[in-house]
Amino acid sequence: MINIFKDILKELRIEKNLTQDDLAKALNVTTGTIGNYELGARLPKDDKMWIKLSQFFNVPIDYLMDSDNSFLSYGGSDSSKKNELIKKINNSNLT
Repeated sequence: MINIFKDILKELRIEKNLTQDDLAKALNVTTGTIGNYELGARLPKDDKMWIKLSQFFNVPIDYLMDSDNSFLSYGGSDSSKKNELIKKINNSNLT
């Protein structure tokens, strides 16, 4: 089975025994936002959310973004933007 962002997010959330509401509160977004991610209706719009998700679940950003070529949907046409985002994550102090 091909893992895609929406499935990976749901799997990670369930592994932590969290509801969509729990995750939304932890990330300071609405439950609807998490629901839309898990339905595949939308992807995180900005770097900060990708970073928050990566850090919250303690997984590499590549695991979240490359899972279904989500990065291409996010706006990356080559590896330079992804590498820039990975640099931000490595230098980030977000918790």
